[in-house]
This record gives sequence, structure tokens and C-alpha cells, in this order.
Amino acid sequence: MGQGQRLLPADQLPDQQHPRRDGGGQHHPEPRGDRLQLPVRQREHRGGTAAAGARDPGPPRPGLRAAVDRRRPAFPDHARRAGGRRAGGDPAGHGAGDRALHHRRHQRRALHLPHLPAGDRVRPHQRQHPQDRRARAGRRPRAAEGHLPRRAGTPGRAVKLIALVEELAAQLEAAGVSFGHGTTNAFDEAVWLVLWHLGLPLDELDLHAERELRHEEQLAARELLHKRIATRKPAAYLTREAWLQGVPFYVDERSIVPRSFIAELLADGTIDPWLSERTRRVLDLCTGNGSLAVLAAMAYPDVSVEAADISPEALEVARINVEKHGLQQRIRLVQSDGLAALPGPYDLVLCNPPYVNARSMAQLPEEYRAEPELALAGGADGMDFVRALLRDLPSRLGADGVLVLEIGNERENFEAAFPGLEAVWLETSAGAEQVLLLTAEALRG
Repeated sequence: MGQGQRLLPADQLPDQQHPRRDGGGQHHPEPRGDRLQLPVRQREHRGGTAAAGARDPGPPRPGLRAAVDRRRPAFPDHARRAGGRRAGGDPAGHGAGDRALHHRRHQRRALHLPHLPAGDRVRPHQRQHPQDRRARAGRRPRAAEGHLPRRAGTPGRAVKLIALVEELAAQLEAAGVSFGHGTTNAFDEAVWLVLWHLGLPLDELDLHAERELRHEEQLAARELLHKRIATRKPAAYLTREAWLQGVPFYVDERSIVPRSFIAELLADGTIDPWLSERTRRVLDLCTGNGSLAVLAAMAYPDVSVEAADISPEALEVARINVEKHGLQQRIRLVQSDGLAALPGPYDLVLCNPPYVNARSMAQLPEEYRAEPELALAGGADGMDFVRALLRDLPSRLGADGVLVLEIGNERENFEAAFPGLEAVWLETSAGAEQVLLLTAEALRG
């Protein structure tokens, strides 16, 4: 497999569903970097790394999907009607003989309006309050009132999509929910829920921002948001769909919500300089819902992939995604406790293991507690699984094999646990402290 044999265009994915509704592995509860997995406002990934040494990764490779402009265009408020006064004299320009002084209503002066029909005319010594006419039953709105804005969410009234998104985002902020399972802020989460509910592509907010939503459409979107707030479950568990590098994946509570930085490295070709023409066998260890295994099979069409996890429930979800993308002939699912059932040898090992340290586990928000603890907890310093992996992996790696390992925000603990290990830290959208690469030579040295 060479550098020129990568195939991962999102618009040519097998059996891909309509892209309407992200987030592969786990993520530390304190997300780093301004990264979004959703294609709402996806930033452009930076390929390659300065630590590649003598191996030149070549020009940057395009990602799976064209990046979407991160800057959300402003939606200006409706211009106010100008009500300037005339220069000098009476602000309404009335002459000395004028009797209808509407502009002085706020002063509660007695107004005599001869043009009104009998019964509505204000007589001397009577006063006309500016809002008296609101109490008159049966009156139809006048033409001058037709432009007045309507309150969002009024039953039977149409509301623009962008107005509903802003309203729901404010509710998410007020409720204090936590993000990090595909989005990093309340606005993007609201966009996700509304566009997913309407069956619209998640990167087309601008195209549909002014669309007016019927009452039943608003109601269903609000119910989805209220469920998100009440249950504190990640949005991906409510929609049963997550996105990683523009690729849709099924997900439910049996597996962790996919959000691995390794997906970026598969998409932009950062790993390619460490691979060779002899690279044929790939292992995705701790596969979860199988998202990294699927992306690896898409990126490298001439390799076979083994996707392993200790959880049989997670492997059931992974099977759904393997079949969803038509990769049953190239991806083999294996239940294994670490490397116990995986003899190898492998040319490339991808691993997004449980790495959250005990102190962080005790402080996890409810959204992270909704995920399987087995996929998160990494022991006192987060390195329990990693220690066993680095101990057993050298015998499972080929001569030119490499390990790509994600450890979240645990670089300090990793370097303390393995002080003599020469790791190459790979650049991602969150910086160069989340994912590292180890060669077979470094592991055996």
C-alpha cells in the first residue's frame, strides 16, 4: 500500500444515507481545541507533522470532506423604522389649527378626533389611552400592524428556523448541559438537533435559516431538546447517529460516542509516511462502534482490518456500522481483552483506549456518565490499559509496524509512565498532545 492509494471521499461512500444528522473513540471530559466533529462548521484539519524526521509526508492531503466555513454569518435584526422629527417646530408638522394631536397621546391630553365615528370619538374632558383599542372585541389588525414580529413558538404561528435555533441554544445554555460529543457549544448542538429533526444536512444551516417552520415541526424539535436537557444524554444517543469526518455512524448506549482525533489523521494522510507497500493488516483496538475501522478500510482499499473490543455489546453496534457501509468482506470483528485473542502480526495498529484518570472520572459530567464506564476509566493515572498494550504489542507488530495511540489530555501521565520511550506526537486540530505514534523499533528498544 503506497501513499497514492488512499480513497476516502465522503460523497462516494457505499450505502451512505442522506447526510442529515457526529463525534470514534473516547474523549477526555475537558475538550481541547476549537474542534467540531459535526459538519456544522467543520474546521480544516492540519495534515502532517514536523516530527516525521527524514520521511517527507509530501503535500497536505485533502480531508474526507471539504471544510465548512467556521464563521457563522450574522443574521441581522430587522431594521428599525426611522421616526425622525422634522427640523424645528411641531414634530408632526401640524399647523396651529390642527386638532388631532396623536403624537401627544403619551402625555394623556384630551384629544378630540372629529374623523372617528360616533361613540369612538373622544369628547372634551375625556382622555384616549394609546392602548384603549386593544380592548375592543372583534377588531381586525390594521395594515400598519401587519409587520409586527410574532413571538417564537406561539401555537399556530410559523417561526423561522434560525429563530428556533437561537431559542433552543439559549435554553441549553441556561440548563448548563455539557458538550463534547460532537459539538463544543450550545449553538452547534441546537443546530444539530433542529436540522437532524427536519432531515436536513447538518452543514446547510445558511441555506435554510429563513425557512418558516410549522407548529408541529417546532413542537417536535422542542421535545427533542427538552429530552436532551432532562436526561443529560449526549445528543448522539437521542438521534442514534454520530458523524466522524463527514461519515455517518449508528450509535447507542452500548458503545461510546465516536469522537477520536485519529479520524483526522486517517483523513488527511498524516500517518501515510510511516506506512509502506507491505502494509496489509490493520488492527483497530478498542473499536467501540467500529468507526475507526470503517474509516481505515475506506482510506486504504487494499488492506484488511480487524476491529476488536472487550465488550460484546459494543461489537454489536460495530457490526451495524460495518454492514451500513458494506465492508463485511474487509473488516473482521473480534472480541478480545486487549491483545489476548489477537496474535497478529499487524502493520498498523490504531488504538483509542480507556485513558481517563481516576480524578477526572470522579468529576465527569452526566453526559459522560451516560457512556459505558469500561470505555473511559484508565485507572489512577489513566495508563492501566496502555501499560498492558505496550508490554504485549511488540510481539504482534510486523518489522515496519507502527502504533497510533490516542491518550487525550494525559500526555504528562504518559511521559511519567514511559520516560524512556521515543514517541512522535502528531498534530491534530487540538494540538500535538492528544495522539502519538510509536514504531516497532521504538517499542522493542
